[in-house]
Amino acid sequence: MNNYEVILIFHPGNSNLVAKLVEKYVSIIKKYNGKIYRLENWGRRHLSYPIKKFHKGHYVLLNVKVYKKTINMLSNKIRFDENILRNLIISVNKSISEKSPMMLVKDFEKKIKKNK
Repeated sequence: MNNYEVILIFHPGNSNLVAKLVEKYVSIIKKYNGKIYRLENWGRRHLSYPIKKFHKGHYVLLNVKVYKKTINMLSNKIRFDENILRNLIISVNKSISEKSPMMLVKDFEKKIKKNK
């Protein structure tokens, strides 16, 4: 089994469907004995450049450990999902379970808002 980092950018108009769509991919990973080490919903964020005339996208990060066959199947399903603007699947050396810098910033922002 190999470790992968998967970043998905969803269509901004479908932010309310993101949980269902992510659950679909999580169920595929679990069905084929994969492990999910990190699942982070980064929310709607500005894109660096417009994609299909959209300036925002809903970001989701997954760190998983799956077989190559499973990641190929997952990649194929993601490629043909019209709700996903962009995706990135990269192989990583080890499984990562700690919070990403993006989530640390979001937690810090929440803490600041709470203290005001």
